[in-house]
Amino acid sequence: MFAIEPLPVEPGFEPPARLIRFALENCLDSRAESHGRCLHATILLALEGRALGLEHQLEFLRWEVTNDPSFREHWALGWRGREVLDMSAAQIDADPRPLRVISSYPANYVRMRGYPLAPILACVESGDFQRPDQYSRTLMLRLHRCLMQIDVLKSVRSFSPSGVIAASMRLASAAFVLAAGHVLERALQRLSRILNRLN
Repeated sequence: MFAIEPLPVEPGFEPPARLIRFALENCLDSRAESHGRCLHATILLALEGRALGLEHQLEFLRWEVTNDPSFREHWALGWRGREVLDMSAAQIDADPRPLRVISSYPANYVRMRGYPLAPILACVESGDFQRPDQYSRTLMLRLHRCLMQIDVLKSVRSFSPSGVIAASMRLASAAFVLAAGHVLERALQRLSRILNRLN
């Protein structure tokens, strides 16, 4: 599903229509298939949008997800301020159709933020983003640092000290989760080696 080739140029297809068709033809069909793949799916969609010359008309959308033990955040692609292309929408409501509006997202999808395509794509293209199930912790930390820089710049431009503090706290939170996951993974590997020696 993730080895996606760009659609060929066809007469009569304007870039937005071609991007929508790309999303329709490549959306993830079920909760199981889309689980944990929203970032990767959105990156692939953004790469297609950039290839179509739509980089400045699109933005990454990122929600914080509350009261859900499976997810901390959700990603999709937005354009025109309210419309959404979400190739992993099935993980939300089991409906795989990617065409959504921002107001249709659940109440526990909070604090949505928009980010320009260029810095996010530059960040993920500098690392290993070919694995849809798990990105490296280094890449995820680099991504969250990039998000913080964008959020801080927006806050400075709008004279919002609280926004700068909130952006820094989000980075610290992401770094803590990634570090805790690393420590837990190492502990489980060590336990597995001990159990293997005992057997």
